[in-house]
Amino acid sequence: MGCSSGGNHGLFESGLARACRRLACPLAAIVGAASLSPGLAGAQATPVSLRIDSATVVRLHLSAGRTVAGRLAIPFEPGQAEFVYCPYPSNPCSGAGDPRVVTIEASRVMRVEMAAGYHGTRGALIGGAVGLALGLLIESIPNPNEERVRFSLSRQVLYLSVCAGFSGLMGWTIGSGSRVWQPAP
Repeated sequence: MGCSSGGNHGLFESGLARACRRLACPLAAIVGAASLSPGLAGAQATPVSLRIDSATVVRLHLSAGRTVAGRLAIPFEPGQAEFVYCPYPSNPCSGAGDPRVVTIEASRVMRVEMAAGYHGTRGALIGGAVGLALGLLIESIPNPNEERVRFSLSRQVLYLSVCAGFSGLMGWTIGSGSRVWQPAP
C-alpha cells in the first residue's frame, strides 16, 4: 500500500496517508540539506589532495559560479591558503612577481581541473568519418548530364581516402584548439 490522498478506503489507509503527509515536509528538508552539503563542504575543504607543480595549466571553478583558467605561478600544496596563477590563454608570466599574476583564496575554489591534452584525435576521427560519409554520398549521386562512369575500385578508394583524410585533418585542426580537462588529484 502506498501513500495516496484519493478516497477513504478504511482507517489504516487514511492513517497511512496522514503519516505520509506529516513526514513529507521533514523528508524534503533532509533531502534538500543533503543535496546542498557537498557544495558547502567543498567550499571549506581544500579542493586538492596532492601537490600541483608550477606551470601546470588549471581550471578553477569558483564558489560564485565563475570559472577561470591559468598557469600556476607557484606550486600549490594541499592546505595552502591561495592559488597563484597567470591567466590562460595568454603569454606566460615571468614569475610570481609578474604584474599579471592573479591570487585567489583556496576557500573560494570549489573544484580544480588540470589540462590533460587536446581533443585533436577525437576531432580527426569525427572529421574522417564525416568526410568518408560525404565522399560516399557525393560519389553515389549521378550527374544527369553525363553517362554514368564506374571508376575502378582503386580509384574509388583513393577518392574516398582523400575525402576522409582532408576532413580528418580539418577535424584534427579544430579539435587541437580544445583542451581536455581532468579533475585534479
